[in-house]
Amino acid sequence: MKKIGLVGGLSPESTVHYYQRLCRSHNERHGALNFPEISIESLNLQQLIGLFGKNDWDGVASILLSALHRLKAAGADFAAILANTPHNAFDLIRDSSPLEILTIMDATARGLLRDGRKNVALLGTQATMEFGFFQRHFAKNGIATLVPDAPQRKELDRIIWEELSHGNVHQNSRDAAAVMINNLQKQGAEAVILGCTELGLLIKPEDTPLPLYDTLELHADAILEFASGQSPDVTNNTAQNRFEFHLNGETAFLEYSLQESGISLDHTHVPDALRGKGIGGILTRAAVAEAKNNGWNVTPRCEFVNAFLRKHPGLSTRNAD
Repeated sequence: MKKIGLVGGLSPESTVHYYQRLCRSHNERHGALNFPEISIESLNLQQLIGLFGKNDWDGVASILLSALHRLKAAGADFAAILANTPHNAFDLIRDSSPLEILTIMDATARGLLRDGRKNVALLGTQATMEFGFFQRHFAKNGIATLVPDAPQRKELDRIIWEELSHGNVHQNSRDAAAVMINNLQKQGAEAVILGCTELGLLIKPEDTPLPLYDTLELHADAILEFASGQSPDVTNNTAQNRFEFHLNGETAFLEYSLQESGISLDHTHVPDALRGKGIGGILTRAAVAEAKNNGWNVTPRCEFVNAFLRKHPGLSTRNAD
């Protein structure tokens, strides 16, 4: 199992919930006193708040990269950033990160696509709701996002930083969130993304008729699956020597051949209806994880796989002797 690296403290409240969910879920599967190996870099949130407000994502990226290098030195095999807002800097750190980053956007989009959601409400900090990074990512997956109006965005931002980040939940804030959700439902939202990892403290399933997609829960589950070398969306069809991804009646696949030295990844096919959803990357990650679990070296003969692995140098393709 891979060692998990977490960039936390953003805020400590959500980091605690991530840690508990990861440990409890792993223990439920493996019993006894089995828990995942985890290194946590807990950052000082105050250093980042001002950068968020100024949209200084270069400054955020610098802090995140330093934390990622420390996680690498601590032996982590991959990393996850335990908050939505810092992911606005993801494009600035993706190629220079010493570790592969399992993002909160991909985990959330996967849940939405699985359930066929096309119009969703996005709640979070002002930076998350206004900068547009999440909206662009979801749009690439065919998902439209709606956000509250400007005064409501400002109020929700205050609730998150002044209350939830300290573990405080007030009824008047619950009521304000319910009004926001009701307004967005009238505009056509068919589900709600809790796009801040503290929002699960404030908004519960019984508070709204719309289904909730808690980014913390989706992300934590994806982290544990990835650490375990699992991908719930990918199956290994050994009869045809290919990894397969099924969605909406369509099948994408990555063909492979087994060799004395390991596994050769030969050809990737993604149907037109599934393009632009990151499925080629999901298939590649699943194949590399399978190779690592079996102690195989990976030979990337497929042009897409080769380019993907160059873009994500944190993915190991060589088995340690």
